[in-house]
Amino acid sequence: HQHRTDSAYYYYRQYTYMKDILALSDFNKKIAIYEAATENEKKQIQITALTSEKLVGQQKLQISQQQLKSESLLRNILIGGVLALLLFGFVLYRNNRLKQKNEAGRREILEKEFALQKLESERARVSMVQQSTELELRALRAQMNPHFIFNCLNSINRFTMANEPVKAVDYLTKFAKLIRIVLQQSGTSFIPLEDELYGLQLYIDLEALRFTIPFSYTIDLDNIDASKVLVPPLLMQPFVENAIWHGLHPKETEAGRLHISFKLQNDLLHCSISDNGVGRNKSTLVSAENGQEKKSMGIKLTQNRLELFEHTLQRDAGSVIVFHDLTDEDGRRSGTEVDLRIPAKMVDSI
Repeated sequence: HQHRTDSAYYYYRQYTYMKDILALSDFNKKIAIYEAATENEKKQIQITALTSEKLVGQQKLQISQQQLKSESLLRNILIGGVLALLLFGFVLYRNNRLKQKNEAGRREILEKEFALQKLESERARVSMVQQSTELELRALRAQMNPHFIFNCLNSINRFTMANEPVKAVDYLTKFAKLIRIVLQQSGTSFIPLEDELYGLQLYIDLEALRFTIPFSYTIDLDNIDASKVLVPPLLMQPFVENAIWHGLHPKETEAGRLHISFKLQNDLLHCSISDNGVGRNKSTLVSAENGQEKKSMGIKLTQNRLELFEHTLQRDAGSVIVFHDLTDEDGRRSGTEVDLRIPAKMVDSI
């Protein structure tokens, strides 16, 4: 009752030990009495046989008494055996109860640990959602940076001053559509690929109008239904901007080419953006000579978003962004290619 199981078990062992000693002593005494009685019985039989037949009745009486004693002794032995079995059964029952109690305690501890781990996992998931939202907002600010907006408005002003209202209106219309699309896309986690490409084409068209020698671009979908593939918004524009202004823009003597291709594998959309620009090494030198510092804020934010998606989906298939330096037949730098691995969803699976 005091829950002092160690002391209880110790004194229980002392009790059983002393009880066994007393029982053994009692048993030995009874054996000695039995042996003495047996010896007396033999002597009595000899005496009665030598004396007369008168003692036959007394001898029978003694034999009957001895049998009663033997039966009593046997009965006591049986009772003792039954008590020993009951005691052994009680010890087994007690041990089983203690084992079940310990197992119940361990299960309770495991359940508490599991609940704690589940709570920590939920906190981590909420934290990742918050990080994803923050990165999306920062990516929006990086895409619609003041420098780009200023350049677009400056181009519209240039067309207006040059008395080219058609070009000015066309530029302004595309610029307004792009701003509206970017603001709409920034509020959702996944959008159709065709919407992402439409906004990307508007951006490329706006940038192409500012070049003295316009560049061309192609988009290859590899038989992908862009209306049924959902991707995170605002992912490809920073890499396209990097290819245009650090790859194609320094190439002033000839028209540049920009190629964007897609390939869908399971739930991953592989995007490749390549240009025939001056390459990364020369682009860095040109930027340094012009006193400009190459900004990669949008690329860094996009990489963080993609890695966060990979961690959320519990996948680890290597780097999400890989750059390749392209060379021509003579081994000279002939552009840059960047490969993106974008998490995608199918409309049918939503």
